[in-house]
Amino acid sequence: MSDSLEFRHLRYIVAIAETGNFTRAANRLFLTQPSLSRQIKDVEDDIGFPIFLRHRKGVDITPAGQLVVSYAQEALEERAEFIRAARTFRR
Repeated sequence: MSDSLEFRHLRYIVAIAETGNFTRAANRLFLTQPSLSRQIKDVEDDIGFPIFLRHRKGVDITPAGQLVVSYAQEALEERAEFIRAARTFRR
């Protein structure tokens, strides 16, 4: 596994999980659906398992994907908390 996972990927994963759909997530993120799909596929290839099961009506989160989504949500919350604290400290 490489170190190519970035915070933007975590935002993408959470958006897909929340919307249940790549197209709606792409719209929310101001991305094209093919670009979002490719980036998530690259992450899945990198970690070695699928996060989402794709089907015509949207996506389901795999059992392993549940762990990834949970981690992504926590990491994004921690990042936001860090930024708030840094801004408070700066003032």
